[in-house]
Amino acid sequence: MKGRFWRKALAAALALLVVSGNVPIRSVADLFGGAAITASAEEGASGQCGENAYFSFDTATHKLTISGTGEMSNYNGENQPWSAYKNNITSVEIENGITSIGNSAFDSFANLTSVSIPDSVKSIGADAFSWCTSLTSVTIPDSVESIGVWAFSDCTGLTSITIPVSVKSIGKDAFYNCTKITDVYCYADPKNLTWNEVGCDDFIYDLENATEVRHTTICHVREEYLGKYNEKFGSSVNVTFKAEKMDKCGDHAYWCFDSKTRKLTISGTGNMADYEYDGETGGVTSPWYAYKGNITSVVIENGITSIGNSAFESFANLTSVSIPDSVKSIGNQAFYRCTGLKSITIPDSVTNIGEYAFEHCTSLTSITIPDRVTNIGEDAFYDCTGITDVYCYSEPDKLTWNEADCDDFMGAQESRETVCHVPKKYLDDYETKFGAGSDYPVNVTFVGDIVDMGLGEHLYGHSITLDGSIGVNFFVELTDALLASETAAMVFTVPNGSKTDTQTLLVKDVIANDKNKVSIGSKTYYKFRCSISAKDMASEITAQLVDGESKGKEYTYSVKDYAEYLLSHTEVKEYADAASLVKAMLNYGAYSQRYFKEGTAIGEVQNIADVTVPNTFKFNEASTALTEGVTFEGATLSLKSETTLSIYFKGLPDDTAFTCDGKTVETAKNGEYVVARIRGIKANELENDFTVTFEGGSSVTYNAMTYCYNVLNDGTVDDNLKNVCKALYNYAQAAINYAG
Repeated sequence: MKGRFWRKALAAALALLVVSGNVPIRSVADLFGGAAITASAEEGASGQCGENAYFSFDTATHKLTISGTGEMSNYNGENQPWSAYKNNITSVEIENGITSIGNSAFDSFANLTSVSIPDSVKSIGADAFSWCTSLTSVTIPDSVESIGVWAFSDCTGLTSITIPVSVKSIGKDAFYNCTKITDVYCYADPKNLTWNEVGCDDFIYDLENATEVRHTTICHVREEYLGKYNEKFGSSVNVTFKAEKMDKCGDHAYWCFDSKTRKLTISGTGNMADYEYDGETGGVTSPWYAYKGNITSVVIENGITSIGNSAFESFANLTSVSIPDSVKSIGNQAFYRCTGLKSITIPDSVTNIGEYAFEHCTSLTSITIPDRVTNIGEDAFYDCTGITDVYCYSEPDKLTWNEADCDDFMGAQESRETVCHVPKKYLDDYETKFGAGSDYPVNVTFVGDIVDMGLGEHLYGHSITLDGSIGVNFFVELTDALLASETAAMVFTVPNGSKTDTQTLLVKDVIANDKNKVSIGSKTYYKFRCSISAKDMASEITAQLVDGESKGKEYTYSVKDYAEYLLSHTEVKEYADAASLVKAMLNYGAYSQRYFKEGTAIGEVQNIADVTVPNTFKFNEASTALTEGVTFEGATLSLKSETTLSIYFKGLPDDTAFTCDGKTVETAKNGEYVVARIRGIKANELENDFTVTFEGGSSVTYNAMTYCYNVLNDGTVDDNLKNVCKALYNYAQAAINYAG
């Protein structure tokens, strides 16, 4: 077994390497002189690890399972029977029946991120998890009585630890160099506890500034235990003991309320207890209910498997809740009347959402139902009047959704103002089982816009751009591999009349812009924007994610598809507000398609015979200031996703530099003309004056609507072009009104 001096000397050496930067940091295995052992990915492993204990390693899932009964064997850090796989093991599951974790069982398993310890375990051996640097959390069940020497030393990823009431012995340097543990929750009775920390240097500690950085970690203990903890361990354990309101809240679950941070922490294993409304007191029977006015955040730690009934009922000041992946059930009325809660992430592990679980959570704006959920209880989201969108991944055939009276979410009974986004393949089944006229109607409008695009990513939905440009936004949930890729890209194949163009957006560029990031419930999506010409609104855009040689599925959509969907669901307020703009945009596209005689037919057009462009847009020659020999010859419009205004001059050098406040201006040559092209004019800017300035203080002020005015007052111009200009004017008016 390695001695304490060697451990601390090694830590100091590593610190020196990091500070100096002169020597490359080598792996722990290299520092000990050991050679890395790699295992074939084709092989698995199994065998015995105790008299009646057995192990198996799954190379596909990278999980090591310990099963059987009784104690595990002890090891010396190098002779574990699974040591050949140590670099591949990311999770360890110890099954019920095992009573001890052997010495050095998982020593230096640097890639281990998840450990499950059952209630049958009574002891954690020496060095059992030392140097497990990727381990960010571990739940010690309250069957454990002893934690061995150096058991968690150098677990630099841990941020908190809970010592259950059952623990009677904490070995020497059990948490040495656990420099990120800010909080310890210790429920053990100090009269029966031995805590052998040598040198008072566990937890947060600085080798270079030892005297300045001591007792930084907070150890939360029960109020009645504070005096004894300080008496026994105040000078020997490197923590500051703090009295808290804390106790049990389940067979193996504990609660602690920190009045300073206003945080309630639930830790331990298994189910939380259930609570209920007490008619006599007018309150709830939860032990922390007395502090409900002060609690603003709740952290439920990994290991807890259920949130009890009425656990946080009527906690009006609660604004933040963290639920771990171990939770499978959210109890009845668990978050009832948590009116200050603006968002909550339901983890993928949850299968049940109880009755009235989120009733009257009026500040929630969206909710995501993970795919494992099989039951949503009666009125789970009643009076959640702020929820505009639900993202439901559950398989409808396996889902029970008992919404009584079809009056949850927004709006009146059966108004269906809230939109429920579901996987495209499930849309018909959702509408049949939970739609209008079904036996179990839910007060939402179902939309099938969650799509698997083939590289592990999901397209959850799309929208048309309503900021004055024309196009489709694709919102995509990306895998970690795609997020880290330097080459991954969204490739749009875009119609351009009889031809096609390609727009390529690198994933790394999209995610670098925070404006493209959208968080909804437990999901994060990134917006990929595809621009399109007015005449091609009805033509299909093809979207495909590619990464090197790997290509996802192709997905097609058009501006017209979404526009028509929006116009058919104006019971949703956001859609109703945009309806006039969308109609004007489609009409503009239809007239453009007729004029250019290209693209897919958009359909019927609105009559615009009586539309005129006011004479206030007539060109004002007084707005022109030109040097001698320079003449302004006219202007044209290019009708793409956004409008480009081109202003033509004679008498200027070919390399004339033009400027226009707030806009990109390009210089071009067209025959005898030098052209100033003002790009990116959105619909709500079409009535703005644009002043182009150039050498010698010359300038011309022009308006896109001036071009339309000239077209409509020119008797020689084709009627189809006049109709395009009329439709463009209407589109501009609608965009200005929509933008406010």
